[in-house]
Amino acid sequence: MTEGIEVLHEDDHLVVVNKPPGLVVHPGAGHPSRTLVDILLDLFPAMAPIGEKGRPGVVHRLDKGTSGAMVLAKSHKAYRSLVSLFSRQQITKKYQCLARGKIKAPEGILEAPIGRHPTRRQKMAINRIKGKEAQTRYSVALERAPFFLLNIWPKSGRTHQIRVHLSSLLKAPIVNDWTYGNPTQDKMLLNPKIREIIGDYPHPLLHARALELTHPITGKNIQVKAPVPTLFQRVIDSL
Repeated sequence: MTEGIEVLHEDDHLVVVNKPPGLVVHPGAGHPSRTLVDILLDLFPAMAPIGEKGRPGVVHRLDKGTSGAMVLAKSHKAYRSLVSLFSRQQITKKYQCLARGKIKAPEGILEAPIGRHPTRRQKMAINRIKGKEAQTRYSVALERAPFFLLNIWPKSGRTHQIRVHLSSLLKAPIVNDWTYGNPTQDKMLLNPKIREIIGDYPHPLLHARALELTHPITGKNIQVKAPVPTLFQRVIDSL
């Protein structure tokens, strides 16, 4: 553990970490330093030349507010292989989230192309003309209507995919999602104990729970589980 970064798996070629919510993955507009890669470079300086400039080792990303398992490359060969595995959708990602809505089917598959919102450029949307195909599988793990704890398996990895599919297709946005949901209504429907737990927490209750892949160098199967953040776990327990 370093600066809140829990290392879940590490070897000569890759590292899997449990990214905390609120931490940006790599430097960008408004976030010039102390990102996830800055912290990891302190631990693994040899990662610096791996991958794209300014994004050392990064082969996939999690939103700033999303926590959980994330794999990064530590060697050039691993980087190329991991990029290929992600592009071929051969890495399994499992998420957990708390959603609010009227979910009738206990499980299902959500499919619709995702692209930039036509007027809000920081937001994504269902875009059947210019969007890229996306598929998300879900199952209900716990129901306390109108709230549902969901297990989520995104087959593709589009920006904001889970958040867009749940809000637009399932009509069940993630609790505390200020971009695609309505946190004010969420809190009005939650019991006082859970409202107190969430308080002014600014992020959606979405966590990358597990990651499974074939090691790009050794060929061994790697399965990693990322513990749920304390606040999210307290909400689940209180349900």
